This record gives sequence, structure tokens and C-alpha cells, in this order.
Amino acid sequence: MKMGKLFSSIATATMVLTTLAPAAVANAATGHATNVAGSGVAQEVSNGDLPMATSSKPNDSSGSATAQSDANVKVIDGFLVLNNVPDLGFGVAIAGNTVNLHDGNSMRDDDGNAQGILEVVDSRKTDSANGFTVTASLGEFADSKNSAFSTGSDGANFVLTLNHVGVLQHEQFGGEGTEQAVLTAGGTTNSGTVVQTGTNSRGTHTFKYPNATDKATLSVPAAAKADEYSAAITWTLIPTPA
Repeated sequence: MKMGKLFSSIATATMVLTTLAPAAVANAATGHATNVAGSGVAQEVSNGDLPMATSSKPNDSSGSATAQSDANVKVIDGFLVLNNVPDLGFGVAIAGNTVNLHDGNSMRDDDGNAQGILEVVDSRKTDSANGFTVTASLGEFADSKNSAFSTGSDGANFVLTLNHVGVLQHEQFGGEGTEQAVLTAGGTTNSGTVVQTGTNSRGTHTFKYPNATDKATLSVPAAAKADEYSAAITWTLIPTPA
């Protein structure tokens, strides 16, 4: 199920990034078109869309087909950016049990990725990159009819635990690390620190919550009825004051 929701204090930075996109270049695949009416493929080399065959003759070892994709990057300078936040799926569970992270399948239209990646890019100058904090909070779980979950007589709610994960990609950081955050659903003031860095935080900070592990767990309350539930996770990036 999908539960990622991005919140960042760097709207100005993301607006700047949109001015850096390169101009689009239109190109067409070449070869022998396979969408011609009737049997076989086009006898003449065509410019169009994939798929394209290398030859108009079956079982032919001559000819060629071409297609173009693109490599792209946005270069930033001087900004602290929340680059990726993860969707956390816990697959199938039994009420009253705790389950490990299972997949990143999406149930919501939001900002999360299915790879479990949490990533911050700090492009501030060394003397300005004094560190940052990433916190997370968990919204209310709702069922497939978008009805909010009601706790049972014991008052237990869904609880998401984010455990320590290692750094996948880093440069010269100072005192960087992830921390355990225990988040109760619907706790608007109940946020937990997920990442805390020291000084010299310039670089790319990438963390991953891998599938089928206890790096993230979800405690399902006994009062949860059979249904599909999802909730939003709000991730907040905050620079350390100078």
C-alpha cells in the first residue's frame, strides 16, 4: 500500500530547478515498421515509433533498427533539496500483529517511490552546509471506502516504526545517520527524527528501506477489520540554523 507524502521547506529551491530543464528534441525510430496492415512488415525503411524491425524479411541477419531515448540531469547550486521519499507497503497482515516491510505498491497518488529510497541533496557551499534534519509523521489510516480507522476498546492504533538504515551514497559528511522513529497514526504533533546530520553535510545523502526486512515495521491494531488501509507519511526537511 502506498503511504508517502512529501512536505518540504524548500519550495523556492524546487522552483529554481524547473528553469534548468533542457529543450526537448524530437526524434523518430528508424527501421521497418511492424504496424502495417496485413502480414509482414513495411518494405521500406520508415521513420516513426517503436517497435521497428531490422528487416522486412523474416529470419534475416542483415539490416538495423534505431531508437532514441535520453539521459538527463538537473544541476543545482546552493540549495538543500528533499529529492526522494519512500512509499512503504506491508503486504498482507493479520489484525493484532506486527509485519515487516514487504513492498512499495502504490495506493495513493503522491510523491513517494516504490524503491524505499529516502534522499536529500545538499548543494549549499561548505561554509553554509551546517547540517539538516528529516522528520516523519504518520497520518490517519483509512479503509478502501476512505473511512478513517476507529480504535477499539483498547485504544490501540496503527504504529509505524522506522529503524536505522545505512547510507547507500555519500560524500564527505559529518556525523550523519538515521535514527529510529516510532510513529502512531493520526498523531499530528507526533513526529520522529529520521535523519540527523552534523556539519559539512554537502553532498547526496541516500538511504533505503529494503523490502522484506525489519527496517520498517507496522503494528496492526486488533480492532482493524478485513479491508485495505492506507495513510500518508509526511516527511519534513529542516536545515540546521547557522
